Amino acid sequence: MTRIEQWDRAVPAFSDDRLLLVETEHRVANEISAALAAMHLVRSAKGVNSKRRMLDEAVERLEGFAVVHRLLSVKPAQIVDVGRDLESLCTALARSRYSASGSRMDLDLPSIRIDGATGRRLMVVASELITNSIRYALEAQGGVLTVSLSVTGSNVYLKIADDGPGIDPSSAAKGTGIGTPLVGELVHRAGGRLLRQTGPDGTRIQVGLPFDAALVGRARQKG
Repeated sequence: MTRIEQWDRAVPAFSDDRLLLVETEHRVANEISAALAAMHLVRSAKGVNSKRRMLDEAVERLEGFAVVHRLLSVKPAQIVDVGRDLESLCTALARSRYSASGSRMDLDLPSIRIDGATGRRLMVVASELITNSIRYALEAQGGVLTVSLSVTGSNVYLKIADDGPGIDPSSAAKGTGIGTPLVGELVHRAGGRLLRQTGPDGTRIQVGLPFDAALVGRARQKG
């Protein structure tokens, strides 16, 4: 049975700056845990070749984490190409996660210019949602994760879809910590909307955020 739901917003009433700091702390803690798990696997591996291969994978994973952190930590420009930035983010996220054999990520991310503040917010939201999809859909069994971007008027839309087993209501929050409600709060504060549809044929998420079209228009005129 397919379920359509709005996202949970049960987070403390932080300021925007504090909310982004909490997101950073949450993301870094998860990355450190994943890196430690990879290193433990290297230590327990038998044979020089196995250790070398697993060490190479762990290094690549850490390098991917570093790229993700840099992309989300840098102060955005006044106007950003969010399609280009999301492509870099998706590449880094795929690199920083172990995916099951046969899995792939399909991207449809055209060049879309929006204001930097909205672009930053969308990148943070995308990082959390895509990471969860990789972890709970692709790594579990392999499959396809699709990430697409579009714009209508002064709203930008991000769609994330996987063909995994869907999310069991009894375990929907498993492993996500504060990340899930934080995503909903970030979208809500910007006047946006976030919907999730999940069932046995996969999970589809749509994020819609309004952006400052007037600012983008003035930048085009100057450029």
